[in-house]
Amino acid sequence: MPPIEKTVALLHGTKFDTSVLLHDLFPMGNLSGICLRVYFSKDFSAADFIIANSALLQLFTEQSEEVSDNAGSIRYAHLCRTNVETALLNLPLHLPATMDSISALLLGAFHTMEISKPSLCWTLSSKASELSQTLGYHRIPCTREGFVSEKDRHGQLFFWFTYFIDKSLSLRLGRASTIQDWDITTPMVVGPGTPSLIDVSIIMWINTARCQGKIYENLYSPDAIMQPDHVRKSRIQDISGDLQKLEQEACNIKVSCA
Repeated sequence: MPPIEKTVALLHGTKFDTSVLLHDLFPMGNLSGICLRVYFSKDFSAADFIIANSALLQLFTEQSEEVSDNAGSIRYAHLCRTNVETALLNLPLHLPATMDSISALLLGAFHTMEISKPSLCWTLSSKASELSQTLGYHRIPCTREGFVSEKDRHGQLFFWFTYFIDKSLSLRLGRASTIQDWDITTPMVVGPGTPSLIDVSIIMWINTARCQGKIYENLYSPDAIMQPDHVRKSRIQDISGDLQKLEQEACNIKVSCA
């Protein structure tokens, strides 16, 4: 681990507003406590270790991009990266169904996606999918206004991040998704009011992932390949329409950013 004084200074100087993943996947009020457990306790969990090192990896990386004297930040980021990758390779098959476990799995999945290890990413996201569904995050009830309550917000985001990875890898690896669209009742919209640019972007990611899962299921799965040509052509036209809608969504987001 990086020196404790460097970690404390980093956490105290961070507003946690630079990263969607940090803001939405980490239990932000508990991050300092998680880091303290990893540094000073002998009974911290594998999830604690992955969460702490994933957070510090991202924060030290961002710090190295913002300061001129960045040799130390780069060195500490590399150390945290090594810790994360070692912990992921030694992660036990049985994990408790908790938010911390899912958070660690998702952070690991995003990291392995970034370093081009899709098979390991699939293993981690599949476990995150299992735990998310065990906790009922795919069936979070809505309020009368059609949103989830504040206490369910993290579960909602955890589920949809899991969904995004699962469907994306389904097409890339040629494997059946672990999440069925007909089994989901959790809404995509985060909360009341006008959606922020981040909310709109996340919804577009989810819709893109859904389209990727649909492409595998309807065009490339063993059952789809056996369908007659007229059925496959009809499915291609349907998916083409979905892709055009996604392209329009992306254009709208670019206009909003301009």
